[in-house]
Amino acid sequence: RERLAGRIQRLIGGDGLAVALQPIVDLASGDIVGAEALARFTDADGRTIATEDCFLDAHALGLGTELELAAVRLALASHDRLPEGLYLALNTSPTLLAGDDLIGMLAAHDRRPLVVELTEHHAVEDYFALGRSLDELRTYGIRVAIDDVGSGFASFRHVTRVNPEILKLDRSLVCGIDDDPVRQSLAAAIVAFAADVGAVVVSEGIESESELACLRGL
Repeated sequence: RERLAGRIQRLIGGDGLAVALQPIVDLASGDIVGAEALARFTDADGRTIATEDCFLDAHALGLGTELELAAVRLALASHDRLPEGLYLALNTSPTLLAGDDLIGMLAAHDRRPLVVELTEHHAVEDYFALGRSLDELRTYGIRVAIDDVGSGFASFRHVTRVNPEILKLDRSLVCGIDDDPVRQSLAAAIVAFAADVGAVVVSEGIESESELACLRGL
């Protein structure tokens, strides 16, 4: 436990923490419209550490919000790696959103549009408190996305409570969608719902031309 805590503290301090920027592409035009900031971790020997495992370990040790804040801070500092006008999406947990540190950090960043993505690994214990935090973010023009819709805690009840501007289709729905009428029907229903409430749908993990063509059609 002490060894693990020491590793997490090292990452929080920035040693072994990096940020990758994954492009988000408009399927109609092919233009890059934004990027998602993804934390990447390495140990003291330079070996890659699984991102999800790092965050799970950090939260188990009570260091999860500190590690999340460190990743967000580095992502904001890396924003100039993107062309002007593109938005930057940042992954956060409901626990982090419940505090004051994140909102203050994001409110001070006025150099490009921001999106906060609610991660799917943590259940929401207090939707009232979460709603207040999201409302405050929106006063600064920050949009809200729900990550991995259709898996984990990203249930449709969760979607209706958060009322996001962006719905991110889980890659389990996207993978093989070109050859699966059930996945197509579910994706089409989500697209129709998003259109009704004025939200945008983002598909994660498109890996083939046939998946791309199917999703463009939907």
